[in-house]
Amino acid sequence: DLALIAAGKGDLRAAESMLRNALALQRSALGERHPTVAATLNNLARVLVQFGRHDEAARAIQEALDIVRPTLGSRHQLVAIYTINAGSVQLARKQPAVAEALLREGLRVRTLAPGVVPSRRRTAIEDEWSIGATKSLLGAALIALERYHEAEMMLLEARQQLAATPSG
Repeated sequence: DLALIAAGKGDLRAAESMLRNALALQRSALGERHPTVAATLNNLARVLVQFGRHDEAARAIQEALDIVRPTLGSRHQLVAIYTINAGSVQLARKQPAVAEALLREGLRVRTLAPGVVPSRRRTAIEDEWSIGATKSLLGAALIALERYHEAEMMLLEARQQLAATPSG
């Protein structure tokens, strides 16, 4: 996706513009509740977080979840990924209790059935890394909640999982 490449290069304005244009075209052609619209909203949320526009990011990721949850169900891997992204946004918004709940929900689904996400081939290495990274985010939420023992245990799990993940 060109917008994510632009964001990766640090051109967040171009990335946001491309995503907003794509979103308008997708909504017009596919309708408001299409999974492609949800994917673009998820990507827009990621860019908005990089801008520090956390409230906008939270609205975008919530809209993405509102689109995919009814059709895919709460145990679907794509819903889990968006839920984890929503948790990350809430952590950035300084809402660690909300972030914890979202991260635990997403992590539960990711660990029960890791695997191929529709329209994207994921390797086992990517899945393991994603689960370890989510545990790290959860550890950060627990630190913010001053639950240090739980945070330490979660961060040690994350470290162990990430260290055991072979590099590509």
